[in-house]
Amino acid sequence: MTALLLTPMSPQVPGNGLAQRAAMWAEVLGDDDPAQIVVVPVAGPVGAAGGEHVVMPSPRERDDVPALARGIDRRTGRLAATAIAAAAGIESVDVIVCLRSYLGRAALGLRDVLGGALVVDLDDDDVAFFTAAGEPEEAARFARLVDALRQEADVLVSAGGVAGTVVVPNSVLVPDAPHRTPTAPLVAMVGNMGYGPNRDGAAWFVDAVLPRIGAAMPDVTVRIAGPGSEQFGAHGAGFVEDLSDLYATASLVVAPVLIGSGTRTKIIEAWAHAVPVVSTTVGAADLGGVDAEHLLLADDAATFADAVVSLLRDTAAAERLGTAGHALAHSRFDRRRVVDEARTLLGALTVGLALVPATELHVVETDEGLVVLDIASGDVHDLDANAAVVFSAIDGITDLDTVAATIAEAFELATPPVGLVADAVQHLLAAGLVVQTRRPPSG
Repeated sequence: MTALLLTPMSPQVPGNGLAQRAAMWAEVLGDDDPAQIVVVPVAGPVGAAGGEHVVMPSPRERDDVPALARGIDRRTGRLAATAIAAAAGIESVDVIVCLRSYLGRAALGLRDVLGGALVVDLDDDDVAFFTAAGEPEEAARFARLVDALRQEADVLVSAGGVAGTVVVPNSVLVPDAPHRTPTAPLVAMVGNMGYGPNRDGAAWFVDAVLPRIGAAMPDVTVRIAGPGSEQFGAHGAGFVEDLSDLYATASLVVAPVLIGSGTRTKIIEAWAHAVPVVSTTVGAADLGGVDAEHLLLADDAATFADAVVSLLRDTAAAERLGTAGHALAHSRFDRRRVVDEARTLLGALTVGLALVPATELHVVETDEGLVVLDIASGDVHDLDANAAVVFSAIDGITDLDTVAATIAEAFELATPPVGLVADAVQHLLAAGLVVQTRRPPSG
């Protein structure tokens, strides 16, 4: 399977949740050959993985699209696809996976040129996030964008089942027998503090919750790991490349997230290592964890502190929660299981593709061929006789070999012009005049 991954961040493990999700998709798509990775760095630096095609957005002031989507349109994707095809020596792909809705219009442009099934991974629920953040206009922009993508993509997926999407969970490698050596009261938090909800949650924990914990247990230690955690002074450990020692020695992990959406990879990681978790309801959303069975939930400072203290004092209860969390992670979030499920999903999509004319075209016949107006973009395309014949033969049913044979018969050619047809199709795809779509099942 020839595949392409469009992502706002370079795939990396370890990394933040978005980088790790990109790495999961790279693994899914790299079953046969490594996928082409296209990075549009609107959500952070590209990273150090190397080998990616980097496409820089061209910011434009457009009030009708989300801020992150400005400068990322269908034309961006078409231009990028042409460059990628030349650099990588590929003419088409079987599947394109686009990570995050704000890159969706560029993904449509990539598909216009390279074909293939298109999967848009919303990952997070941006509509819910911006609604909760008190930004209804931005939430409405995301809602419109997602609705538009739903009309054109083959399938929308998400980590938590946003608006009826197919669920592809966040995932981690879950060890069968996690190594646990907690010896002193150690409370851990893991997260990228460049992300506002993580930073605000950590500040709330340090300022409002920790003093209550310290009053009950003066010997407690707090370690906050992740980029930017140094701002929390002695509690901050900075970026930690290998978290296994922290998870092994931590008495518990906290997820004090006050606002946000989506699923928390760091809770899944804690469960994978059988570490008990105390979280806000928002922090544990869509993970399927049951309060007092897989973790403890608390949404105010006093209750959160009481939950932490109770687990620090009752190690047997803490162990039960950790064991139950590990079982849940193993059954739902293990990387091997999720990768297999995602490959099955893609396998069902990458059959039965057909070429069809794009929508919203106005075609005028001329002595030299055809003039085609793309109403959506306003672009006008002059097709010579060869391109006009190929364009006219594309109907979603007839294959390209048949098109070449038809041309050979009409013009009394000795052999079908397969190469000419293929070149014409690539130009038509690049211009957005034909697109690939699902061929309806026979019978």
